Amino acid sequence: MKQVVLIVTLFAVADLQAQDIYRMPQGANSSISTFENMNGVRGAGGKTNNGAKGNAWEPLNQAG
Repeated sequence: MKQVVLIVTLFAVADLQAQDIYRMPQGANSSISTFENMNGVRGAGGKTNNGAKGNAWEPLNQAG
């Protein structure tokens, strides 16, 4: 019984701490660079091919 309580407690504590990963600090700006928006400009993604799944992926060159 003690082991069950310990395991449940560990999962509960781990879950609470893991949620901090998903919290955005106040004042932080978030952007992402993708193949459709190479510079990460806000609102500039998905505009290739008139917004119709224009450049969602690209093959990566393998260094040989």
